Amino acid sequence: MRVSMQVISNGSYRLCKITRKFWVRDRQVAVLTAKQFNMMGLLVKASPENVSSEDLLKAISKNADADLGKVDIYIHRLRIRLGRFGSHIQNGYGKGFRLSSS
Repeated sequence: MRVSMQVISNGSYRLCKITRKFWVRDRQVAVLTAKQFNMMGLLVKASPENVSSEDLLKAISKNADADLGKVDIYIHRLRIRLGRFGSHIQNGYGKGFRLSSS
């Protein structure tokens, strides 16, 4: 994993902190919302390891009492935003979510 002042990259994945653009294999896939960017940042940094739903919830909500179901909703929206690359976000049932290593 490489984190510079403006780019987070890990394997095939790259995120620009300034523009919130997401690339897979040097192909721009999407421009993310702030919450989507925060979630994807955790996933890219951890790839291919799992990120817990609790950690993802902290990335999208400042409310400590927020429902973990919010994570599933935001992951669903993120997958839609990523189009055919949405399938790269995998559910590690009971372990959170991760980006596939491809």
